[in-house]
Amino acid sequence: MVILPRVSEPLLTLYRRSVLAALERQFLFDTSFHNEQWSVDLSEGKLIIKLQQDVGEQSWPIQVLGTQATKSSSWLWAWGNKDSGIPSKLLKSANRMRKYGEKHSIPELTTAEQPLNGLTGHFFALVAVGIGTADAYFAAPYDGGIAFLLAVLSAKL
Repeated sequence: MVILPRVSEPLLTLYRRSVLAALERQFLFDTSFHNEQWSVDLSEGKLIIKLQQDVGEQSWPIQVLGTQATKSSSWLWAWGNKDSGIPSKLLKSANRMRKYGEKHSIPELTTAEQPLNGLTGHFFALVAVGIGTADAYFAAPYDGGIAFLLAVLSAKL
């Protein structure tokens, strides 16, 4: 028997509608920069990937989506993380997710901090990519969890 995570029906519907397109874009991004060294410049709002064999680096504008805490197994939306000091210009996509949740009555998108209930931050990041708030996402591990960053690879977003 497969045990599915507990999520609201509107979120599950949104995920089903958006996941295939998001996975395709994510696969292209992941395979291009697998196992590369990376850094984040929050003041500039950039994800920087150092390319192998010292051939330089590539950077993209980012948005901060949220964090997955390992110890508490919880998700915290970036817009709800008041202690982080994330510049407001990097919260646009997370705020778009919250507004989408308000418009479509999706509590998981409007509750600042919540238990993951079998989900991961990858789930929320795929939904964000799928509805067009970014082109791909980057999971940035840190002591205590993973920060999920949305990468804007094209000018259309």
